[in-house]
Amino acid sequence: MIVWVYEDSFEGLMTVVYAWFYSKEKPYRMVAEQHFQQDLLSNIKYIMTDSYQAQKVTDAVENKLGKDTLELLIKAYLSEDINIANIIIQFLDYAFKKGATVVNHLSDPRVAAFIGRSTAVSRESHKLIGMVRFAELSNGILYAAYDSTYNQVVILAPHFAQRLGNQVWVIHDTKRGIGAFYQKGQWHMGEMPENIGIQLSKDETLFQNLWKKYYKHIAIEERKNHNLRRQNMPKKYWHFLTELQ
Repeated sequence: MIVWVYEDSFEGLMTVVYAWFYSKEKPYRMVAEQHFQQDLLSNIKYIMTDSYQAQKVTDAVENKLGKDTLELLIKAYLSEDINIANIIIQFLDYAFKKGATVVNHLSDPRVAAFIGRSTAVSRESHKLIGMVRFAELSNGILYAAYDSTYNQVVILAPHFAQRLGNQVWVIHDTKRGIGAFYQKGQWHMGEMPENIGIQLSKDETLFQNLWKKYYKHIAIEERKNHNLRRQNMPKKYWHFLTELQ
């Protein structure tokens, strides 16, 4: 059985897609390197990331299926599904034959699986945009920590670059140990340890304490609806909300 192993990056995944369409010998399985476990029965082939081939795939998707489908493709990758290579390839194999309207063919399992991964990422990013809380550090930088089911940094960073364009800020995915740093109209990603020893500014500490007191004071015990709260903001995010700490 042939197993293709690829670099866990968007370019690595797109290179695998390119290889699949142009290879006569199809693999039994395709898996990102971080999920790969060696076994005695598999014949391993490493697919080296090729920027040119990856760009060919993304250009083909945009030109033949549209920018919206390319955006769905990126979000599907961000779902980090262990089978995402197969899900994307099966979708594209069908989509290139049917055209741009293929995203409406939700009764087809190949389309449903692809759209399902993209939609899950979109739903979470929508919640996170309303949940992420920035705090001012002692050096004046705005810092926001969060963790998420899916990899959301490349979705959140452009949003906050637009909303907080005159600030210097960092968003920190503590689960994956990565973050985005923004300054003077540009942002870039990098690795960040889970505990970076942040120190809040004096004003920030004061404002957080005031906010907690205000939140507690205006709360009406008889009208609390924990089920509705969990529905609108899943409990896994609560530990990052100032008022609930």
